[in-house]
Amino acid sequence: MNKKTAAASSKQTRELRIVMNDQSKNFVPNPHCSIALVEVMPDWVPPLLYYKMVDALRGYSKGMARLMTDNLIAFLSGGGRFLTGIQHVDEQLLQLYSEIYDYAREHGYKLESLF
Repeated sequence: MNKKTAAASSKQTRELRIVMNDQSKNFVPNPHCSIALVEVMPDWVPPLLYYKMVDALRGYSKGMARLMTDNLIAFLSGGGRFLTGIQHVDEQLLQLYSEIYDYAREHGYKLESLF
């Protein structure tokens, strides 16, 4: 391996490394949204799935966290999958919708009106 190849390989290795810079304590989920979710959470939803929903709200503005919460509540209520038109937010919501739906179906539960 010549010097150019070795230098390029070393640079590529540095570029591809993953460095954890944990910011989770600086961006906590919106407490009002967490409470709103727990108040309407069906008994059959396992704690891990609830925590995934709450954790998904980290780092978003209050308005976006509220919109995502309202969308999750609507889905849990059988109202369908609401999207925001913002691709990365919608991808996150669709993943949660899928996990909720799959769990409900596998365990014989239905998404229906909570009110």
